Formats: sequence, C-alpha cells, structure tokens
Amino acid sequence: MGRKVPAGLALRLGHDGARELNDLLDSEEQNWSERVLTLTGERFERRLIDEAGKLRLEIATLGADLRQEFAKDRFELLKWMFVFWIGQIAAMSAIMSFLLRR
Repeated sequence: MGRKVPAGLALRLGHDGARELNDLLDSEEQNWSERVLTLTGERFERRLIDEAGKLRLEIATLGADLRQEFAKDRFELLKWMFVFWIGQIAAMSAIMSFLLRR
C-alpha cells in the first residue's frame, strides 16, 4: 500500500522486520476492509428487504382501498342511470300520450 514505517521502528526491526510489519498491516487492512464491506452489504440488503416489504404492504392496502372505492362509485353510477332511465321513460310516455290524444 506504500506505507512507510517510521525510521526509528525500521531501525529496531531491521529491513526484513519492517517489510513484514508492512505486509502484516496491509493484510489486516484488507481483511478489515472486506469485513466492513460484507457487513454493510448484509445490513443494506436486510434494510432493503424490510423497506420492500413495507412498500408491498402499502401497495396492497392502497389497491384494496381503490377496489372498494371503485365498487362504491359503480353502485352510485348504476343508481343514477336507473333514475335517468325512469325519467326518460316517464317523459317519453307523457309525450306519446299527448301525441296519441290528438
């Protein structure tokens, strides 16, 4: 990793010791980095699964509410259609009876 061992420590450890210390620190840093990445990846996946579950539940709830609203609106529309049809039949009957009396 290009890490430089301090001069006093390199003098005490020697050239081979300083190089081995550098290798040890590099391997520990790599192990630590891999572990951190693994743990954060697992944490992210767990959080993503939780949020996706919440989103699915909310979508299902909204879908059920929407179906219920459509059913209610369909009934209201059908009710007003019958009222309109009855009014039309009454108006046509009145017009026909007026025309037939003449």
